[in-house]
Amino acid sequence: MQSLNLRQERGRAIAQVEGQIKRNDEHSYEVRSQSGNGFYSIIAT
Repeated sequence: MQSLNLRQERGRAIAQVEGQIKRNDEHSYEVRSQSGNGFYSIIAT
């Protein structure tokens, strides 16, 4: 359970930085990779 908490904390830290997350529409986002070399596509279910 602790690893989930660490992951949630890291996600919150990423979300606080402007330009890290781009909302495409109601259910999809692009999140900048930690290395800065591209984005990950995220689809909310």
